[in-house]
Amino acid sequence: MIEKTHTSRSFLLTMLIFTVALLLIPAGSEAAAPQIQANKQYFDFAKRLYALEGNVVIVHQSRRLTTEKATTNMVEVWAEGGITFEQDDMKLSGNSGYANFLKNTVQITGAITFERNELRVTAEKVEFNWDTKLAVFTGDVTVKKGEETLTYETITYNVVNNEFQQNTEMK
Repeated sequence: MIEKTHTSRSFLLTMLIFTVALLLIPAGSEAAAPQIQANKQYFDFAKRLYALEGNVVIVHQSRRLTTEKATTNMVEVWAEGGITFEQDDMKLSGNSGYANFLKNTVQITGAITFERNELRVTAEKVEFNWDTKLAVFTGDVTVKKGEETLTYETITYNVVNNEFQQNTEMK
């Protein structure tokens, strides 16, 4: 009975701390807590993270992240088992990733595909910052726009201007 009471107290204390932390975030803040759906979710007390499994969907403002398995502290998300990040008319997908809602960044690695209108980019890694609207693709980058295909080692794409920046490194 003592162990059960201790577990209940730990759970209540954790939930109280989490609730107070959410109340301290301003209502219109970029750091507002994301909405989460998953087939299975639980709180890992040892790691102090939410563990999510099966059809995981995390929505933060206009951004949508889907994956098969993730952990989160409600500000950062670590995803594996395939990840897709969508915002407006763009879609990024890959094998695993990390998102930070306070820093407004997402990093995806492994078999990257970026799609937007007639543009398709493949790479080994991408880092996207939704404040600067810049996506930096690295590792065996292939850019296909219409009938034109070019390859690079590194390339930076400006989402607002729909243009690649001059600091690119061609293969």
